[in-house]
Amino acid sequence: LWFMGTPSWADSIKVDKRKRFMKPRLKTSICLDWLRAREGRVAPEGAPPHWGCPRGFRCEFAHGEEELKGEMLVRLQEQQSSAARESQQQQ
Repeated sequence: LWFMGTPSWADSIKVDKRKRFMKPRLKTSICLDWLRAREGRVAPEGAPPHWGCPRGFRCEFAHGEEELKGEMLVRLQEQQSSAARESQQQQ
């Protein structure tokens, strides 16, 4: 019935709220499904970066360090630099 449907103006409000909530969180942590799929296996030659993730390119999580953004990227870079410093000090 026509009166039970959602008015067209309400659709844009829902989408805007979700975008405002999700956009800052997009690609800020590694996709666990992607990690599990690649555990002990190598992606086929020419496979897209999201190979192994059931959500594919629509996934909200990062598929590798290249896709990471935000705080997790900063943490990863700090860990890598501290590991490099420690290895240099040990030599």
